[in-house]
Amino acid sequence: MANSHNNCGMSFLKLVAALMCTGAVTTGTVMCIVVADSAADRHGNVAIEYVAGGSLRIENLKLNGGDVSKGADIVFGSLAGDEEGRIRWDGTGGENLTAEVSGRLINAEKLSELSFFVILPQGVIEAALAEYVDVSAYYDLGCGVPREIAVDYAPSDIVTGAEGVSWLDFSFEISLGWGERFRGDNPSIYYDKVYLDEDGAVDKDAGAYVSDAEMMETLTEFKYLLSAGEQNYRIIIRATA
Repeated sequence: MANSHNNCGMSFLKLVAALMCTGAVTTGTVMCIVVADSAADRHGNVAIEYVAGGSLRIENLKLNGGDVSKGADIVFGSLAGDEEGRIRWDGTGGENLTAEVSGRLINAEKLSELSFFVILPQGVIEAALAEYVDVSAYYDLGCGVPREIAVDYAPSDIVTGAEGVSWLDFSFEISLGWGERFRGDNPSIYYDKVYLDEDGAVDKDAGAYVSDAEMMETLTEFKYLLSAGEQNYRIIIRATA
């Protein structure tokens, strides 16, 4: 995965509109195909869409190695199997902060750039602003827009078949994280762990030293922020000719 790009001069709504509705004259007509985005055929909270210019098209899209219609979930939950400490797994909704996307781009010899955006749920953005979760790799909190992430590939990765049709098999992973409020750890680890401060002394304002009352207050706020609005993640792939 290469460096990300962001444009603070473009609002979130304008960015999405640019992806979904327009194309430069040099790329031809822009197509957008929404995959597994209706309540009837979608499972989980992750959907994949793509925008491809000219004769480029994407086939065989997979999510976590399976058909996208089977869906996937990103979950900020306690660690599965954690049965010790102050926060324990209840048997459902264990932590899952990653999703892998793969596919095949057809007519790849015309490709000039392949990239993706992650459109996060508003609740996740609010939780990130409060430093409960870390989404900085995919969303610029200061500008209020998703980052454009380039998908790395080499010219040698493009294959041309016997009939002259070229393709590129690509894949990338989405990986979110826990924020500074939990020192980058799952809360089920954080509240049982002893942390050191900048001087190397035990930090008695963090982790295992946090009172049960403060812990519950923090987790209640976190849950409140996280539950705001729709809970769906949209992964938008953009292929530019």
